[in-house]
Amino acid sequence: MADFKEELEDRYGLLPTEAQNLVDMMALKVRLKKLMINSLEQGRDMLIFSFHESTPVPPQKILGLVEKAEKNMRFTPGAKLMVPLAAELSHSPQAILHAANEIVDALDQYNP
Repeated sequence: MADFKEELEDRYGLLPTEAQNLVDMMALKVRLKKLMINSLEQGRDMLIFSFHESTPVPPQKILGLVEKAEKNMRFTPGAKLMVPLAAELSHSPQAILHAANEIVDALDQYNP
């Protein structure tokens, strides 16, 4: 993705915010696929990560993340990680991408 972004900037100059958000979203999707997270949805003031049953991230590690979280994060029996967003963040695409990447960073630490 970095090469793709660099190519775009070489051809067209500094990317507008919308294009940068698109590149960031594409990079996040690649990371989600690696962890076998089927979907990432934004609910009302919440991010919802849905895991495939074959995810390389062990459930106990996800639960450890939930226990360490200062927010009311939870992991459902349906393999969904529910991550609350501060109300002021839920209207900013950059803030939502940043929050999603922070969770993926934490989950990726457990990936073998």
